[in-house]
Amino acid sequence: MFEVNEDMVMYAFRYSMGRMTYAVGTVSDYLIDNWHRFKPHTRKQITEEIKEAIDKDRAGMECDINRWKTILLLESATGNTGDKKNGNK
Repeated sequence: MFEVNEDMVMYAFRYSMGRMTYAVGTVSDYLIDNWHRFKPHTRKQITEEIKEAIDKDRAGMECDINRWKTILLLESATGNTGDKKNGNK
């Protein structure tokens, strides 16, 4: 297995947010498949940016928004591990 370079993940994520290309599917699939490997603060940052993009209507087309919402559901299911009150930084 390889180590996840979270900086590169964030670059790809931010590039794909709001794009109307295959990049959304590629990046969101990667995020979903590797979610458990990211540090809590990275997961928290990604979910916050997804929520903001959706709220500001900058998350792309409906099919793209649905992909981003899948990640929000995944984070909800993991108990938002970036939450300090759960003992995480």
